[in-house]
Amino acid sequence: MSVTTQFRKGALDMCVLFILQTDDFYGYDLTQQIKKTYTNY
Repeated sequence: MSVTTQFRKGALDMCVLFILQTDDFYGYDLTQQIKKTYTNY
């Protein structure tokens, strides 16, 4: 696999960890927070 593929696989993990450092979330709330945070890019 290419480096780009490996980066993309780890990107979601990094987004989740970044968001969880500020507060605790349940699954649905976490997905909504990710959507709100990262859809503007």
